[in-house]
Amino acid sequence: MGKTEQEYQVLLEAATPELYRQNAFRITGLPITVGMGEVKRRAQSLSRAKRLGLNAPPGNGGYLPLQPPPDEDTVGRAVQRLHGPESRLIDEFFWFWPEQPRLFEDGALEHLRGNRINEALRLWLRHEQEGSEARVSTHNLAVLCHLAALDIEHKMATRGVSDEKCRARDVFWQEAFRRWGRLLKDEWFWSRLTARIRQLDDPRLTTGTARRIRKTLPKAILLINARLAVRAAEKGDRLAVERHLGLVRALGVGEELVEEVVREVLQPAREQVKMLCASARDRTEQNARGADQVVWKFLEGAWSLLATIDLVMPDGHAVRDNAHNEIAATARDCLVVYGNETEDWKQCLRLAEACLPLSEQTQVRQLFEEDMEFLFTHLCGEAAQEATANVRQAYQPIRRLTEEAWPLLEALDRILPEDHPLPAKVHDMVALTVRNCTVAYGKETEDWGECLRLLQAAFPLAAGLSVFTQYQEDITALRGLAESRQRARPASVYRVPVPGLGHSQTRSPQAARAKSAGTAKAAKRSSPRVRTSRLAIASFVLGLLSLVTVGITGIPGLILGISAMVSIRTSRGKVDGMDLAAAGVVASVIGLLILWGTIISNP
Repeated sequence: MGKTEQEYQVLLEAATPELYRQNAFRITGLPITVGMGEVKRRAQSLSRAKRLGLNAPPGNGGYLPLQPPPDEDTVGRAVQRLHGPESRLIDEFFWFWPEQPRLFEDGALEHLRGNRINEALRLWLRHEQEGSEARVSTHNLAVLCHLAALDIEHKMATRGVSDEKCRARDVFWQEAFRRWGRLLKDEWFWSRLTARIRQLDDPRLTTGTARRIRKTLPKAILLINARLAVRAAEKGDRLAVERHLGLVRALGVGEELVEEVVREVLQPAREQVKMLCASARDRTEQNARGADQVVWKFLEGAWSLLATIDLVMPDGHAVRDNAHNEIAATARDCLVVYGNETEDWKQCLRLAEACLPLSEQTQVRQLFEEDMEFLFTHLCGEAAQEATANVRQAYQPIRRLTEEAWPLLEALDRILPEDHPLPAKVHDMVALTVRNCTVAYGKETEDWGECLRLLQAAFPLAAGLSVFTQYQEDITALRGLAESRQRARPASVYRVPVPGLGHSQTRSPQAARAKSAGTAKAAKRSSPRVRTSRLAIASFVLGLLSLVTVGITGIPGLILGISAMVSIRTSRGKVDGMDLAAAGVVASVIGLLILWGTIISNP
């Protein structure tokens, strides 16, 4: 008989964290020796009390009743379990047994029914030390500790518990696992189970059923904690996941069975991954232009599933890697369809960066990296094409490229390791595109200030030493040009070093005047020549006034003012004309002071 045939499926289906909360004997308050007639009467009594709003009457085997009391539907399902011989046998197995097979109840069970748990515990511990018949005391202690641990886990999931309860929970887990492990090796215990199967006398239960339960019990015990680990992973509780996985390994049944159990509890998540991928592909096929939104929603659902799998499975595990790669491959396929349909490379680039961390397999990751380089090439190409089409407005696509590339490059830097060649490659690709477009813009407009701002904004993108050095040299040259332009000193013929060129460009006076007409007009009023002319005229006027009023004293100012104007008209030497005009003003002022002194002294 194969291994799968030896497993008792009814036991595996019952092996959930609700094992004892769904136990038919706990729900109905009946002992395991009850007959079907008593089961029917008990169900009617519970149903009647529920309808009248009364508390359920205590049963003969009402050990550790549920709080709050179960509803009518729960009681109905429990009764149905007791009608099925296999489900009843499993509920009997995970409930309290009397010391003697034909006894209805013993002293420890009486204490338990009266909620005197410590007294029952002491009796079972004493009987365990004395070697009770068929290890019934060990079985009951295993059930009690297992039930107590799971009840505390249930309370933790619905409301908080104290640190003392958490410590008690850990002790209960250890004691339950220790006793289940002991019972697995005890022949007397399994002989007692076989005898109970014969007593039930149902053709659906055979003596082989006991062997199958014994074979399946380790896996069933592990499944309970493995399912608790998955629930904790779904909530993002890493500590609880590690605690339950540690308990799974603590039973000491071998790593092969542990691996099988963990795979089995993750099977629902793996099936959800497959369904999610199939749905994304179908929706992309139906609406290629809207596939970007399909991918975003797909990633939202995929991340939660992958987070659960990642917390349960270690790095490098096949289950984890396969789930990551299946999701990454699906996202990439949808992304390719969207890109080919819309050529929206910016959106493709954002999606590709979001998908890149998903891929664990080298082949899938390499495809994504190639896609990233391809998409950055398109992004730079579009900016360069727009800048070339309208060079005088090229600063707009240059700025846009820098702004859009920044967050994408930062994300890429975070995702890939520092020694990966791709980030440096695309950093330099964007930096060189910005520089080349800026060079073309500068040649066309000579707007060195804007060129300087464009290169300074993109300078941090440069990664390679050669690109970094090139940027430094260009920025230094542009600072000089911008400062010269700001001073606005026109010359007859000048040579302008243009960034990106190895030589200077010579311009004729006519071309220079045409290019700088606006700047020359703005600077005309503040030029040294204009200021000198104004001083010369002032000197001439003041000198004439002095001559008329005080006679010969005003002659120096008049002569110097005329000399300054002649100097300006006959030469371009601004310094000499300025000096003459200033001297004329001083002489005229002296003449006026003499006039003022004469008036005061001769009133």
